[in-house]
Amino acid sequence: MNILFVCTDNFTRSVVAELCLKHYIKENNIDSIKVASAGVRANSDTSKYSSIHFDRMRELNIDTSSFKRTPFKHNFFEYYDFIITMGIEHKKYFEETYGRKIHLFNEILLGEETSLVVPPPDKDGKYLLEINKMVDTLHEAMPLFVVKLKELQVKRKLKSIDFSNVKTEVVSLVLDDMLQHIGSNDGELRDELIYSMLGKLILGDYLKTEQMTSVLRICLSEDYLFYEVGEFNRDSVFKRAFSSLVVTLILIKDKQQPFLTTETVRETINLAISYMQQEKDVRGHVDGKGWAHAIAHGADLIDAVVNHPSFSIVKAREILNVIGNSLLCNEIYIDDEDERLTVPVVSLLQKGISEETIIDWLTSLFKETHDGLQLNDFRKRTNLSNFFKTLYFHFLFKNSGAMIRQTIESLLKNKQGTVTSL
Repeated sequence: MNILFVCTDNFTRSVVAELCLKHYIKENNIDSIKVASAGVRANSDTSKYSSIHFDRMRELNIDTSSFKRTPFKHNFFEYYDFIITMGIEHKKYFEETYGRKIHLFNEILLGEETSLVVPPPDKDGKYLLEINKMVDTLHEAMPLFVVKLKELQVKRKLKSIDFSNVKTEVVSLVLDDMLQHIGSNDGELRDELIYSMLGKLILGDYLKTEQMTSVLRICLSEDYLFYEVGEFNRDSVFKRAFSSLVVTLILIKDKQQPFLTTETVRETINLAISYMQQEKDVRGHVDGKGWAHAIAHGADLIDAVVNHPSFSIVKAREILNVIGNSLLCNEIYIDDEDERLTVPVVSLLQKGISEETIIDWLTSLFKETHDGLQLNDFRKRTNLSNFFKTLYFHFLFKNSGAMIRQTIESLLKNKQGTVTSL
């Protein structure tokens, strides 16, 4: 991947970015990235400009010996994979002069269309502080910047795939990229591109049996489905939530065209149940990062488990218990989690579980949340109430589960005098 940073004179911002990135990739033995810098007027007189940014870089042990001002040339568009401007003014220049849309540094790093600003010289010493701050900011940003660069590269690669003429070697390459970035906090990459494309590859017969088995093994691992499980309000939820969706896709595919061994299916079912027992991050949509929805995705996984031909009804109570565990959390669900959690319950009834078993389970949940007066008790009752109502209408629309519906009506009526939310 060839990267070019561009600013006005190729003396301060683009140079610092270039040298900081060179330092980072050298320190981390990254040989897949090559970096340079240029300026839109790199032949300008810089004799009056301060060079204190070089002093600061040397203090940070950043090698500045490769510094060389380079005027931007049109053929750079062909050589560099990504041309990155440091300021909005440079981005506008490229759009107006070359008709090209160029990425901003802060746009890649922070998702913000803002400039990295060089302060004007002053007489009270703030210039030195501000320049040093700029150098430090770029130096410290490079680990995340490299991650974002790689994500940008994967986005470009995925958007270029033509499924009408996709080649096996291309599938293998993008498969590795997608699994590597499935936990990205970039919603477009994670949800709209990676998950969408994995769905096409898995369900559309683009993957070989050994590839799907390998993907399943990876997504069920400690580094994916169980990555930091039990934690909440952390970005690790994206990796777990979207790994669970991939496992769901593979179970659906195996139901349609069996390819997994009996032992692999058994292990997958047990791990899926174990995961749902441990998942504690109940967020739905996360501002600026898109869908986490671990509970909803986990419910989809549990439903795929129940609907798999190898699922044994003896595990029905275990399934109901993990659903109940998800319902009785200390936050009120707001993104249709209750809707998704009802689906495997309906599937269990279709699979042959008795209405009495479900009624017994619903009644025990009701009793467990009946008397508490704390805020968390109220939230649990709210989730349970919403779940009851959703489940009721599921069965009503299907004209099934008459005994279950009658029980739900009775439970909700009995609750009115004690908990008005029901």
